[in-house]
Amino acid sequence: MPVVEACVRCQTHYVDSTGEYNFVRQVIEKFHEEAKKQGVALVSCCAFDSVPGDLGNYFVRKGLGSEVAEVKAFYQLAHGGMSGGTAHSVMAVHESCGLEDNDPYSLLPKDAPRPPTAPARRGVWYDFSERRLTGPFFMSPTNERIVRRTNALLGYGGTYVEAIEGTLGAVVGATITKYMMTAVLAVPFLRRYVAENWLPPAGTGPTQSQREMSWYKCIFVATDKSGKVLRRTFLSDTRDGYTASGLYISECALSALQMAKEGTLGFGVLTPMAAFGDVLLQRVQNAGVVVEAVEETTTGTATPTQ
Repeated sequence: MPVVEACVRCQTHYVDSTGEYNFVRQVIEKFHEEAKKQGVALVSCCAFDSVPGDLGNYFVRKGLGSEVAEVKAFYQLAHGGMSGGTAHSVMAVHESCGLEDNDPYSLLPKDAPRPPTAPARRGVWYDFSERRLTGPFFMSPTNERIVRRTNALLGYGGTYVEAIEGTLGAVVGATITKYMMTAVLAVPFLRRYVAENWLPPAGTGPTQSQREMSWYKCIFVATDKSGKVLRRTFLSDTRDGYTASGLYISECALSALQMAKEGTLGFGVLTPMAAFGDVLLQRVQNAGVVVEAVEETTTGTATPTQ
């Protein structure tokens, strides 16, 4: 928080790679109005959480306006594991969360309307309309809140919800892991025990060979009030989440520099896509991240449009 305060005081734009939505809420409450007055952009969650979700939601909505009632995101991941820093950050979030942070719309502007809450992916869930077997995505608590703030700042309506998709074994495993971790994190002495005895130490993480075998992709589906699909977007990358985080935060910083120079940068506590929009989209596409419209095959799998 002292770094954010210094940036506002010194009229210096700010981006970060945090995934801690309770921290973002505090930044909004303390600095949003002052940052607007000082002409400063404060942009959090500029890494793997939450740029892919924010970017896919932005792209799939382009040009559709108020037609969109819901965007559903389906993630597929191959990753080499969690770093010590990420694991300890998760613990820190649960240590410092207040009751207000349980609100799924905790990052919305105070005067923003609250859209109908989309059904949360709390367990194994078969999406009949998309023919996908899904489970809870461990990054959705942050991603969904960031995307909902983006929607509010850009004047979009509708809801946004994320899930992970895969085989029955994969989604059952994801569900069991989520609820085991939720139970552990809810009990202070268990939380401390896990942090001290089970978590990898800060500064450690997946090996280079593990990272090289990692990738991620996601399908974003925009529907209207009747459930009719308006558009599907495919986002994919061959980088692992940590390498992708370095790319995303770098491109966010460069977008801020470019837009500040052009005089097109907004001010206040923003989200990646509310702040950088098409500039960031073009930059990450130029860096090799695939973001494009898709057509759906008869088996329900996504095929990029050529």
